[in-house]
Amino acid sequence: MGLWLATVTTDGCLRVWHSRSGEPVLTVSQAHQGAIQSVAFNYDGSLLATASVDHSAKIWQFNDGQCRHHLQGHKAAVNDARFSPDGKWLVTASDDHTCCLWSCEDGILKQVLKNHQGIVNTAQFSPDGQQILSAGNDRTIQTYHCNLRL
Repeated sequence: MGLWLATVTTDGCLRVWHSRSGEPVLTVSQAHQGAIQSVAFNYDGSLLATASVDHSAKIWQFNDGQCRHHLQGHKAAVNDARFSPDGKWLVTASDDHTCCLWSCEDGILKQVLKNHQGIVNTAQFSPDGQQILSAGNDRTIQTYHCNLRL
């Protein structure tokens, strides 16, 4: 890892750069219909996830820039999207006060996590993938224990 750098823009563009040459290796001009809030690689760099103000997240194949899954289930802007350590799951955090847990295999929403009393800014899996931690504008950090099976 460390060979690629992903950037996103307020006009919905996703771009991946070669970190040594500084040249773009992937550009998706209209990755979303609104500003993209975050981007993340999975553990082996084969997939990227984007989160957008258009109320959705997407999972992208790095090798060809194709959208593998368009994840729709939030009722407001999606602020963050992060892969589980094994790459099988994606967690998203949203202005709708929830986190959503998605299967990366089929793009299906598996669980909605609803403990925050305000906007959820970020969510992340623990290193062992057994917990999800989220932080929100309600000034709390929530911990969810995962029982993840495809």
